[in-house]
Amino acid sequence: MKWFLTLLIIPWVVWGQPADSAVAGMNIGVMQLQTNEGFGEDRAEEITRQLVNQLTVWGYDQVYSSVQLQRELTLLELHLPSSLKDPRTILQVGRVLSLDRMIYGYVDMHKNRIGISLYLKDVSLRATINQVHIEGEAGVDASVLVQSAVARIHGREDSLSTRPFYGPHVNNLNKLIVSGSAVLGAGVVFGVINSSVEHKNSTAVMSQNIEYRDEPLSGITSSVNQIPLFARPAALANAYIALSDDAYGVLYNPAGMALVAGPQASAAYQNRYGFLDVMAASYVNKATRNSGFGQAILYAADRDHALTELFFVSALAYRLNHLYHSLNQLSVGVSVKIAANRVKQMSPDSPAGSSFGAGLDMGLMWELSEKIRYGLLLRDVPVVNKWKNSVTEEEYFEAHAATLHMGGAFQAGYTTLLVAEGQIPLYDDQTWKMAGGIEQQLLRIFALRIGMHREIMRSEPTPWKITGGFGLRIDTESLFGSSMELDCSYEHNSSGVFNVLNISMKVDF
Repeated sequence: MKWFLTLLIIPWVVWGQPADSAVAGMNIGVMQLQTNEGFGEDRAEEITRQLVNQLTVWGYDQVYSSVQLQRELTLLELHLPSSLKDPRTILQVGRVLSLDRMIYGYVDMHKNRIGISLYLKDVSLRATINQVHIEGEAGVDASVLVQSAVARIHGREDSLSTRPFYGPHVNNLNKLIVSGSAVLGAGVVFGVINSSVEHKNSTAVMSQNIEYRDEPLSGITSSVNQIPLFARPAALANAYIALSDDAYGVLYNPAGMALVAGPQASAAYQNRYGFLDVMAASYVNKATRNSGFGQAILYAADRDHALTELFFVSALAYRLNHLYHSLNQLSVGVSVKIAANRVKQMSPDSPAGSSFGAGLDMGLMWELSEKIRYGLLLRDVPVVNKWKNSVTEEEYFEAHAATLHMGGAFQAGYTTLLVAEGQIPLYDDQTWKMAGGIEQQLLRIFALRIGMHREIMRSEPTPWKITGGFGLRIDTESLFGSSMELDCSYEHNSSGVFNVLNISMKVDF
């Protein structure tokens, strides 16, 4: 009888304990769980301590809390930022302290339900071992949820009833309404004023011999919003619609706004062809846990201000995952654009006038896996401008040609990013455009980029555009934001003309 009881007890001892021999002898660092202001830092710290305790039970040789990590880094005269959103920074902490694994994430409560997200990283492989995103039933204690999350992230089945967790609850709808109304309202006001002002040179007289006639509209647009602007996208040959989850992405793919990590702002300047100045500024943020928004202003003018273009852009995107749990991150977005253009009369036979119009961009972004993203964009569907010729007093409508773009991004390892994108013709006179680029991270704070772009399927040969640039990431937590990125790019046309320089800055708050 005793041997029978022994056979029953041994499996219970072996399988009933959470200790895992696969982690024996390993050291792991635990980052302070991030949260929003509504949940409270004190509660997040308490749940982080529970996470440390659970990992200790699982059999790790040494579990370092965020306090211990800071202590070890201080001995090396290094600083642990209080707000870590970049996994590369977290892995760098692990590498500096010779740890085997790092774990980080965030926690939140909404309607008496606690949700937790955890990411388990292998430091030497620079890869995600596993991740878990769960939300407990109403009233479930945080310690029980942490125990379940730790079991699942180590591949153990758990019977606790949960549902998917899609991140901390966010309510920035007031910021969305205020910023969107301000940008689009300013666009409308400026457009109305611009279209009502005469731009004709009072000393110039239009030649009476000039004849006007209607011509069929081309599918090739010359609008400035088709031009690559921010330095990181420009260095990657403008192949950015699958990466547009930042402040640079407002002018590329509105669907990326649903995936932004938090508030971010950017500014950019471009010198194009030596005589065209292009400037832009943007701001993005989360609206709710499943949606995000972005605002941007884009300005372009030649040195003589013969043609001036101004766009006011407001983008909104929504993530569909909570509607279809089987999908990876899938978001759709739309941008509303207000356009105001001005033509100054430069000679007696040249036109003068202004326009006021509006249009839409529609986009999709799908995260097929942790390393692969797909992007789709239909731009200018359409932007319709109402022009007024100040010389002839004629008024007419002109639409910008719509363009279709498709692209992808592949994170090839920890430090290498590959991107590709193509423009698919929608009109007879549009061409296929293919672009691709590579971004290589160096020393966590520096990035090198190179890209190539070319129009194809045309009867005459077209030149290659070769792009390149770099980015520098700076910790600015003690100043005005958690980090700042400075980017520069240069575009060389193989025909020897039309070279372009871009400079931009992006700040995380």
